[in-house]
Amino acid sequence: MYCNRKRRKTILLLEVLLVLGVCGCNAETPVQEKQKQENAAETVTQAVVQDVAELTQSVKDEAAGVTQAVTEKEEAIIGEAEFKDAMEVQSGDVEDAEKAEASETLKEMEPEELVFHVLTNAEGVYFNSGGAWVTELLGYAAEKDVAYFLIKEQKNPEALLEPKGGETIYIGVLNPETGELIHLDGRGGETADGTMVVKETGTYIIYAAGWTAQGLIGGEAGVYRTEAGELVPVWPLTADGEYNEAYWNMHTVSLNGEALEIYKVIITEVRPDGIANEMITELEQTLTLDEILAGAV
Repeated sequence: MYCNRKRRKTILLLEVLLVLGVCGCNAETPVQEKQKQENAAETVTQAVVQDVAELTQSVKDEAAGVTQAVTEKEEAIIGEAEFKDAMEVQSGDVEDAEKAEASETLKEMEPEELVFHVLTNAEGVYFNSGGAWVTELLGYAAEKDVAYFLIKEQKNPEALLEPKGGETIYIGVLNPETGELIHLDGRGGETADGTMVVKETGTYIIYAAGWTAQGLIGGEAGVYRTEAGELVPVWPLTADGEYNEAYWNMHTVSLNGEALEIYKVIITEVRPDGIANEMITELEQTLTLDEILAGAV
């Protein structure tokens, strides 16, 4: 706005100069008139020069102001970015320090303490809930950045306010450096047991669980092989290589050392509505891990 006003003033002064140069229509002598015109022209010229100088300075000042504003904005942006980067670095350092401290804490734990800690703090896992359970680590094997475990949870038989009996076997994989629970499989009943066996062909986990519910007898068992952070089903399997739950129809099982004692469930009495009322069990076969690995079914 200021520059536009200066330009208009300069143009008006130039117009006055032109008028004075053209109109000499008064009674003064040519010499006087010429001197007067020269004086007027000099005055106008000085005014124009001054206006041009002021206009130029104004433009320079405005440009300098804009440059200064841009520079200050850029410095503010750079400062903000540097501050943000510094905070992110600081936050990352704190997080790394906390992870390192947590990792050191986990390394100091014994295997049973580590497994108990991981299961107790894992989201969605209700391990040892109520505090009326007795736990026992039955197997633990560490490989690189993973560890396989087998832990038994048993209802405290001395608990006065809790139902007595009941056992659960937890088979899982965890990261001992971070405490991450990678995989968990739980099997339970009135009785549950398991063992971890190391062979030349790998590390194997055998488990078995049995129960009686409303007079009905049932059970299940299985064998896993540990491999690259996974629990691979070994027995019993379907034709597709998946765990075969149907294998345990009308059967129950118990673990005796490394051998599975498999019992056939026999119905001895049926109610009028056709529901089995009484059952008994009869030992059908005993399978060792070596026999299972050799292909016995």
